[in-house]
Amino acid sequence: MVNRCVELKNIIKNYGDRTVLDHLSLTIGEAELVALLGPSGCGKSTTLKVLAGLESPDAGEVLIDGESIAEVPPRQRNMGIVFQAYSLFPHMSAVENVAYGLKIRRVAAAERRRRAEELLELVGLAEHRDSLPGRLSGGQQQRVALARALAIEPEVLLLDEPLSALDAQVRTQLREEIRRIQLSEGISTLLVTHDQEEAILMADVIGVMKDGRLEQIGSPHDIYHHPTTPFISHFVGSVNRIPGPVAEGCIRVAGTPLRIVNGENPAARRPAAVALVRPEDLELLPALRSRYQVVTTRPRGLVSSVIVTDTLSRSDLRVDMLTRDAQRFHPGMAVDVRVLREDAVVDDLGDADIPATEPSAPTPGAVKPAR
Repeated sequence: MVNRCVELKNIIKNYGDRTVLDHLSLTIGEAELVALLGPSGCGKSTTLKVLAGLESPDAGEVLIDGESIAEVPPRQRNMGIVFQAYSLFPHMSAVENVAYGLKIRRVAAAERRRRAEELLELVGLAEHRDSLPGRLSGGQQQRVALARALAIEPEVLLLDEPLSALDAQVRTQLREEIRRIQLSEGISTLLVTHDQEEAILMADVIGVMKDGRLEQIGSPHDIYHHPTTPFISHFVGSVNRIPGPVAEGCIRVAGTPLRIVNGENPAARRPAAVALVRPEDLELLPALRSRYQVVTTRPRGLVSSVIVTDTLSRSDLRVDMLTRDAQRFHPGMAVDVRVLREDAVVDDLGDADIPATEPSAPTPGAVKPAR
């Protein structure tokens, strides 16, 4: 299989007076899986369709290994596509569905049967080769659709919300299967999804989209731990909204000055703003007296969420920690809050109020929960 580098350069796509893609640029490296993540209507599926040739951009270039494919019709782009709807032929068996793309490419019957059976084995459906789609589960049908996309030995694999119609257990199994096959076959792949967990677990690179633009692109680690805008902070993972005063490029939260990452945000130039801090970036320390009190603990397996109320601002914070550590904190217990990072994305205050007294740093010598 030949590895390809795919590029979208300054793509513009309009539907009437609505701009769906606004100067979008994206690169999919050789054998790389790139996920486009975003809410419905952000333009991610349109991006995939432009790459596949199913939609024509109003401006911009689509390149493979540096060469434009603008004039290449969809069937000749050698791209395998798997949609949310399985789109299998109901009157054809699994093996016939997988072999269909080879048939229209005039591959000999014996060879296309061999290739189709080989791929059904790859996706774990060898024993269902002669079954009609109606006799297969949703997960099995999607495996057939994946095998069919792979049968033509595509240079690029396009996955458009391929798992969203499946139940949680099947979705988990199939995303692992897709990733395993993508890595073993070395196919440059674009995954379109609104599921943040799916993108984080499967992708080498994630591009987060909003209103036809890429808000941020980077590794799953960077997107989650180093978001650059309030939208990404909220969309990927959970955050606490903690108000605090702003001065000299920092926002003070729980007695700790945090460098403001998105300094171009108008909120960063106001006297006060809201810091967006992930639950696992906070730590609790038992205290004799504090403005913070434990409300409850919510076990979630290995990790638990401890809910703490700020008695001055009358707002709650969620702090995630190992369940064995969370067992030390009981309702009504006074605690100090420590921020475990040096920077933060800030947002406008909205309805938040700045407390009358900004807390000092955690009490020196406070007891630290066991790790």
